[in-house]
This record gives sequence, C-alpha cells and structure tokens, in this order.
Amino acid sequence: MKKRERSSGRYFGALRPHWLLLTGTLLLALACVACQLYVPILAGRAVDCMFGPGQVDFTALAGILLWIGLAAGAGALTQWCMGELNNRITFQVVRQMREEAFRHIQELPPFVLGPASSWGRQ
Repeated sequence: MKKRERSSGRYFGALRPHWLLLTGTLLLALACVACQLYVPILAGRAVDCMFGPGQVDFTALAGILLWIGLAAGAGALTQWCMGELNNRITFQVVRQMREEAFRHIQELPPFVLGPASSWGRQ
C-alpha cells in the first residue's frame, strides 16, 4: 500500500505544473453539466406552451426552442474544449514523464543495462 501511495503522489505531482489547465477543465465540466441539465427544463417549458389541439403559443415556443439550441450548442462546445484541454494535459504529462525516464536511463552505468547496452558504443 505504501508503494501505491508513493506512485499516486508522484503522478499527482506531475499534474501540479498544469493546475491552470486542470482548473479550466473543471470549469468547463461544470458549464457542460449546467447546459445538459438546462435543456430538459426548457423542454418542459416548451410543453407548457402547448395548451391543447390548436392552442399553441408559437412565439413563446420559438423562443424556447432557440434557447434549447443555444444550450445544446454551448454544451457541445464546452465538451469539445474540455476534451482538447484534457488531451493537452495528457500529452504534456506523458512527455515530461518520458523525458525523466530517458534522463534516468542515460545516467545509469552500462553494466546495469546488461551486455546489449554496449552494442552501440565504441
């Protein structure tokens, strides 16, 4: 259990320099969820504009349908932006970890890597 805690701490430490992107991702997630929850509320209001056969308030319904489209579009846009930020964070963290690993391997003495490590060396 100790080893797992050290590993997760190291991974979270790798995320620390990207706190601004992480904050942006969380804010975009909040906005996306708000848009997704607002659409059913608007749909309920649209149903309330329909009183019966031949009794539909089309002007109010058109405005509500416009807001449904805007909320759905905003939700889709925030979800796309959130995916872009997450991809950027992932790419940067993996690149950083890869560079650290290769730097560590380069510092190892040749006998640690085994006989194959001296093939390319003169």
